[in-house]
Amino acid sequence: MKMRNSLGALALVALVGVWSGCDSATSSGDDGSTADVTTDTTGGDISGDTSVDATDTSGDTSPAVQPLFVNEIVAKGTITADNPTGSDWVELYNAGTQTVDLAGYLIGDKIGDTAEALPLPTGVTIAAKGFVVVFFNHAGAGFPVVDKALGKGEQAALFAPDGTPIDGFNWAAGDSPEGGSYGRFPDGSPTFKSFSAPTFAAPNK
Repeated sequence: MKMRNSLGALALVALVGVWSGCDSATSSGDDGSTADVTTDTTGGDISGDTSVDATDTSGDTSPAVQPLFVNEIVAKGTITADNPTGSDWVELYNAGTQTVDLAGYLIGDKIGDTAEALPLPTGVTIAAKGFVVVFFNHAGAGFPVVDKALGKGEQAALFAPDGTPIDGFNWAAGDSPEGGSYGRFPDGSPTFKSFSAPTFAAPNK
């Protein structure tokens, strides 16, 4: 296991409603073995404690926050049944109890910087305890897709429509090897590992 810089839950977004009538972009995942390729515990979590208790409302009358996480990345995509164009991708995870409409949310490759972040299209929802994979390519292949590519050592970040940072993390060269992925383990946690096979829109394992 390793710790990498991550926003965690710096500024989780309060839900104003549950959107219905939209098609979810979630899909079933692949089974695959994992390989913990490092025991490095250097680095650290930018936000400190990333745990979120959305059910504790003692002394608080505001709406419950909805914890969304950048959960897994593929920085050197290969062609698979789930990824026929071999695109890079970023998986989002909804640790909350309500479906979230992601239309207008921004996704980019710089933590804390929305200058080059791109909006997710309408029709993208993420179910409670569910996953959405966002494809990164310049060909417009897949849904949802943004006109970007991921580097071997980079960052991925999610922002609310108003630019408020929600979550993100960085990785180093080799963390996401060809045919593999890198992400949180378990889902939504502040610990990270490399996986020998991606778990596309499914729990990391």
